[in-house]
Amino acid sequence: MKKSVKVLLVVASVLLAFMIAAIVVWIVKPIKVSMYGDSKYVRVVNAKSTLEDMYNSAESGEFTVLEDSESVLTVNVNTTLHPVFDDAAVEKLKKENIFAYYVDLFKDKKVYTWELNDSIKDLRKSVRELNSKRTASTSAAIVDNGDEFELVPEVYGDKIKYGSLSELIKIVVNNGELQVDVKDEDVQKEVNVYVIPRIKAEDLEKPFKRVTNIRNCNIKYINGEVFGWKVLKDYVKIGRRHVGFNDEIITTFANSLSNTYSSLGGSHSFKTHSGQTITVTGGTYGNVMDVDKEIDFLSKAVRRGTVKKDRAPSYTEKSVFGDGVNNVGDTYVEVSIANQHLWFYKDGKLLMESDVVTGTRGSHDTPVGIYYLSEKVPGEYLIGDDYKTWVDRWMRLTNSGIGLHDATWRSSFGGNIYTYSGSHGCVNLPPTFAKELYDEIEMCTPIVVYNQIVSSSNDDSDDDDESEDDSEE
Repeated sequence: MKKSVKVLLVVASVLLAFMIAAIVVWIVKPIKVSMYGDSKYVRVVNAKSTLEDMYNSAESGEFTVLEDSESVLTVNVNTTLHPVFDDAAVEKLKKENIFAYYVDLFKDKKVYTWELNDSIKDLRKSVRELNSKRTASTSAAIVDNGDEFELVPEVYGDKIKYGSLSELIKIVVNNGELQVDVKDEDVQKEVNVYVIPRIKAEDLEKPFKRVTNIRNCNIKYINGEVFGWKVLKDYVKIGRRHVGFNDEIITTFANSLSNTYSSLGGSHSFKTHSGQTITVTGGTYGNVMDVDKEIDFLSKAVRRGTVKKDRAPSYTEKSVFGDGVNNVGDTYVEVSIANQHLWFYKDGKLLMESDVVTGTRGSHDTPVGIYYLSEKVPGEYLIGDDYKTWVDRWMRLTNSGIGLHDATWRSSFGGNIYTYSGSHGCVNLPPTFAKELYDEIEMCTPIVVYNQIVSSSNDDSDDDDESEDDSEE
């Protein structure tokens, strides 16, 4: 055999010997089993029994809870916790690597966990006694102090949570220690044992802003009604974390506004030529409030804390003149059926007046109410079931064919002619007066027709006029 081959064999034999020695050392290397700071080195297969023996022979298991290095609570760990060998971890290791089963792969890992004993109630009792002398934490809250809302911040107390403390004790004991300072920043990052406020001020910032806006919201309407806190106090429902809203409050308020501002065909206060104020109902004049649009406006105003004076609501139909409530403005025509007279006011001054003849009483009554002048025609045929009459000046009130016009076929006006020989519902005017009125009046001018008896300086008309004029229209 050559010398070089012999050398190689010797070297290989030495290396093999070293490897075998390393494996033997590796196999017999023990693992460390710890409990309450005490440690023993044993093989994995003996770790469980060794740990149980250590637990059963332990004379002291006093665990101390500190606050800023001062003892506040002492727990007997032997009656509170007991070690449980981590069989699952060992079995898993055995399946993955049979060799590793016999070696110290648990050097930096625990082979046991801690479970609570039934006697943990002693710990619960101790925590309860400790907390009885401590301050509870309180959550932040939104408070109505009478004049405004206030965001009262949370208060941090020093009461301890039993569940968190028991969890912390298990962790610390599992690390082989028998005390912990719960005020330590690192400890608090891992487990905070104190009862903290459930709700913090930062959680209520948005709800607080909303209720503050609601409190500040104040919308004053032109009729004097106010949409403010007196109404909205029932709109807000303040919970622990959230603010709820009763939207029916806004809907109800908007509908109540509609009763005032939706005046189309309704009752209107009207001051007559004599200064007497009467109520006129019916007609085409007035407003129709847009309730849905007003609800939308109020909902947004509440969220924004809007303050506004002299608010006029939203309309689907709106009066051309006046303030849109119960006012026809200062340019209008006034027709009194009872007085058989017409007055035309322009810019608040009486411009012209005349006796008239209205619809035949009982059969073709002129409809009362407030109307718009909806049509002006310099010449028009008026056609009915039994007539066709030409008029030189036609001024429409209603879509059903009622209006103001000249009546060339009449020789007199006023008095009680309308009781036996009135029109088919129109207001008949003297031809010259009709022409003058036509030239002065503008489209959409309000025309007020009523049948109440009011005092008048023109009541000296001839009530005994027995003219047999034929009624045309």
